[in-house]
Amino acid sequence: MLIAQVKDPDRSTKATERVTALLRERHHIRPPALDDFTITNPAVTMAQVTRAGSTLNKILTGVSFLALLIGGIVIVALMSIAVSQRRKEIGVRRSVGAGRGNIVQQFLLEAVIVALAGGIVGVLIGVGGMQVVARVQNLPHVLLWQPIASAILVAIGTGVLFGIYPAWKASRVDPIQALRS
Repeated sequence: MLIAQVKDPDRSTKATERVTALLRERHHIRPPALDDFTITNPAVTMAQVTRAGSTLNKILTGVSFLALLIGGIVIVALMSIAVSQRRKEIGVRRSVGAGRGNIVQQFLLEAVIVALAGGIVGVLIGVGGMQVVARVQNLPHVLLWQPIASAILVAIGTGVLFGIYPAWKASRVDPIQALRS
């Protein structure tokens, strides 16, 4: 094993080429043959790590958007079932003076609470996973509040976005028909 350090980092590629040529000459390797040695250039390695990190970032972003979409569909389904099962409650509330806006607020709040609960569980799983990986890899675990706050805000936004239709549907329930059923 040989470790060489270049004084000028801008010339590392040229230095790598010269070392490769010298080793090929000393090992008597002719041009069509493959090298019997490996040269690692930190700049090339760093570029590969950066590309791999970028690819991983794109994959994880796609998975997170897919998870948000699935979570949103679950919220719509749960809240739509809640609307159909609570028609009498909606009818009673409307008959005693609750307006459509009150019904929308109630169901939107419930959707946000469901989404927020999912977001909190996700954050707890993420923090726990980070601590396990940090402990296994003997790395310091750094907990930043910005990603956690972003996750909670995205969960609230998901609840609002996917809770709008069921809340609107609940506000359109006819109180007379709901009380008769």
